[in-house]
Amino acid sequence: MQCTFRLYYLFHMNQAEKIMILNLSRNEMSCCAKLKELCQFLSNSQIISLDLSDNRINCDGVYYLAQVLQSTKISSLNLANNEISTNGVQHLVLKLPGSQLKSLDLSHNLITDESIECLCGNLAYTKYADLNLRGNKIGRQAVDHLCKNVAEINVQFDLPNDDFSHHIDLCKYPGCVIEIYQTSFEKGIDYFNKFVCDKTDITKVYIRSSCKNGLPFFRDLAKIVSNINISEIEMGEYSRIPYSVFANIAQLKCNGTGSWFSPVVLNRVLIELKFQNIKKNCFQDLAKLCLNNIMYLDLSHIDLEEDKFIFFAQALKNNTMDQNKNNYLISLNLSNNKLGAKSAKLLAEVLPYNIPSLTYIDLNGNKIGYSGFKSLMEVVDKTSLCWLSLGDNNIEDQLQESIELSPYIVPRKDDETPVAFQVRYLFRQLVSMNTCSGELEFTIPTTDSNPPVNITHYPKLLKIYSAFENDVKYLNVQVYDNYYMKSKRHDRRLLEKIEKFGNEIEKRFLSFINSISNQTKLEQAFGYDSFVVLVRECERLELNECVESLLLHRVLYYVDDDEEILHPFIYRMMHKYSMPLYCKQIEPNKRKQIIAYYKNHPEIEEAEALIDLLASMSTEEN
Repeated sequence: MQCTFRLYYLFHMNQAEKIMILNLSRNEMSCCAKLKELCQFLSNSQIISLDLSDNRINCDGVYYLAQVLQSTKISSLNLANNEISTNGVQHLVLKLPGSQLKSLDLSHNLITDESIECLCGNLAYTKYADLNLRGNKIGRQAVDHLCKNVAEINVQFDLPNDDFSHHIDLCKYPGCVIEIYQTSFEKGIDYFNKFVCDKTDITKVYIRSSCKNGLPFFRDLAKIVSNINISEIEMGEYSRIPYSVFANIAQLKCNGTGSWFSPVVLNRVLIELKFQNIKKNCFQDLAKLCLNNIMYLDLSHIDLEEDKFIFFAQALKNNTMDQNKNNYLISLNLSNNKLGAKSAKLLAEVLPYNIPSLTYIDLNGNKIGYSGFKSLMEVVDKTSLCWLSLGDNNIEDQLQESIELSPYIVPRKDDETPVAFQVRYLFRQLVSMNTCSGELEFTIPTTDSNPPVNITHYPKLLKIYSAFENDVKYLNVQVYDNYYMKSKRHDRRLLEKIEKFGNEIEKRFLSFINSISNQTKLEQAFGYDSFVVLVRECERLELNECVESLLLHRVLYYVDDDEEILHPFIYRMMHKYSMPLYCKQIEPNKRKQIIAYYKNHPEIEEAEALIDLLASMSTEEN
């Protein structure tokens, strides 16, 4: 009666057709008649998210829902904690192609291995981003089959309750999710090695083990997965594993765990470290936090107040970074806490001296006020900061002019463009990922680049890397952040590819420019005369190896229709780098021919200087 009344009210309320999110969880919707009525409503609705969890819905109820699925706009459907078995799954998957569904939660139902065959045959043709089958009786072989037949799934394993032959408890599509509970360490490492280490990608690992003797297991585990791309590890409240053990992963979330703050220096890059639910008696441990080799540090939404921020400020002071240490920290998220003007002042005191690689700070949703804003503005020009998020901080009312606070772009004197901006822009325009090889390579920029790109930007990018020869990692994290801002997904392998490209950037450029097909494309993009401009810019920037290599391509520098005379600047460079201007044995009159040509074409830049050079060479020869 209660559910019927609610549905009647829902279906007849004013503007019901404008509802986009509908939560009918725990509404005793097991009755098929009620589901039929609901399905009629769904067909003409704007609903994109529907929650029918905890309703004891069985396969018959799912049948009615499946019939209208393709005619709705539903992209997220939650059917968790119901009584759906294999027949119900079959009803659903037959209607998945052509539907708008991107997320389907079937966790904690009655689904078994028999359902997997049907899933494999249909999921590849849908728009899925997320399929949750947690809490179903799905065996390891069935999940292996699902992984092999559905795009983007790699491997999925769970190690629950010390029973490694147990059915898989968690299956999350796409990717691999591993849950580690009370692990039997002698048995666990062998199991993990046998079934996981031949895989290359793991989406997420949950660690909820509270065993005090677990550290040896996790140290061995860290060695085993060193070649596996683990996107994320989340340590639960009772975990007792120092994060330094997992320095090879992309993202680490510490959710209420008690031993996050290891002073151990990380040997590999931890791309993101995020803290959640810090206990009140643990905030003082923030002072022990080691920032070495961490790129993104997220301390948002942890109730960080003025008196607690002191401990984190101490960590910043303790982690003085110089060129002898690894500088990776590029982003600091302090948003949605309770920080005031005092905290902003403390932050301003340490920024110019302790974190030279830091480019972005998110302080959105705090209480720093105009006073805190002034403290930060007094020091930003002494830092590498490019952006700040300062919205919702009670700043706007006291500003004398309208300023964009989220993001706030740090102004620079004399319109100086920060290196971070330069390398991001140049890399985005001149480098791309080869979809076949999976490697980064130089490319031809598009014609619609804004601001416009010209051929001199290639040596400018090389020069930036040359200037930062002892701190290339600073440039690499800037490039990585450029990719991350688009995908919002961390990828340790991408960082490794960027580092490899940065270490070989000049070699990669010369390989790119030596390609005849690339030369043709560059000529089409920038014009034939641009190759001389390229050599000139490389010479100006003292990229000597590039100049010598470019001079070998004589066909790029002809100025006459017969393709016999090179540009004066090219002859001058060949002379400077002790390269023959022509072959005297084969072309005994070439010098006179060049002089005669440029006497007839004095309008060509540096023609007179070349005539003088050739005349002096003749005198030397005599």
